[in-house]
Amino acid sequence: MDARYSQKQGEAYGATPDQAREMLTYVEGALRECQAVEQFNNRGRLSGYSFGGESAPLDMNITDRAGKVLPAWLPAPYRLTSGAAHNRPWTISRARVLSGGSGLVGEAATVMAAVMVALGCIETAVRVIGEYFGVDRSETLEQMEEERVAFLYRAIAVAHGQ
Repeated sequence: MDARYSQKQGEAYGATPDQAREMLTYVEGALRECQAVEQFNNRGRLSGYSFGGESAPLDMNITDRAGKVLPAWLPAPYRLTSGAAHNRPWTISRARVLSGGSGLVGEAATVMAAVMVALGCIETAVRVIGEYFGVDRSETLEQMEEERVAFLYRAIAVAHGQ
């Protein structure tokens, strides 16, 4: 909950937590007023709220969320996106080894993983924006799939020197 986060931030940085406390009090009051039901984890800690059939967890599992929103063809989407986003040291180290110590050279599998993550994210963005605006993007997504598969075949041939 943003209110608790704000309160913790205020305390961590030595700021006067009055404003954060006010926000937390307001949010907790609003939750009580709308009769939201507190949810607790197996350790007894507050883990979220539910109202009607909807649930709002306080801690989001980013791995599960990424897996649900990214295309099904993208294997291990969170690990791939996390590795691409953080430029994992092993990726950089390997690129230096392949270059012989001068610059960086991408290993075919690493480059393919990075490109596939980018393609998966673009596909997700096109799908989500289309859904948001109520526009049928199925033809575009089909064309994107064809291009992705063609790219894979071309990249495999390049990787194998054909």
